[in-house]
Amino acid sequence: ERQREIERQREENERQKRLEEEQALAAAIAAEEARTEARNSDEMTAYMFALQQKVVRNWSPPPSRPAGLNCEVRVRQTQSGEVLDARVISCNGDAAVERSIEAAVRRASPLPVPQNSLLFEPQITFVFKPDG
Repeated sequence: ERQREIERQREENERQKRLEEEQALAAAIAAEEARTEARNSDEMTAYMFALQQKVVRNWSPPPSRPAGLNCEVRVRQTQSGEVLDARVISCNGDAAVERSIEAAVRRASPLPVPQNSLLFEPQITFVFKPDG
């Protein structure tokens, strides 16, 4: 009788553990779906536009700036938008243009923060296109 009770309790503990794991997985999936939905929303477009506009306003273009400038910039930031680091990761401009963009990102600190907290990422990548 004692052995059966021990076995029953072990099975119940395992069932409870599986249930908790399933619930945790379902919650993680739901959270990720919410983040994905937010990233694909108009809110994300507006956030990226606000971020780019603030950087453009803080940019002093060097004489070597090419027409149709298009650069990808990676930024590390705090929850409040303070810039920790900025790096141009691809660009059709020269080194002076890249340095000027990185400096503009730092001057734009703190960056706008999204209204929807699901959109915040400590490291973001955005496209810097001052002409549109």
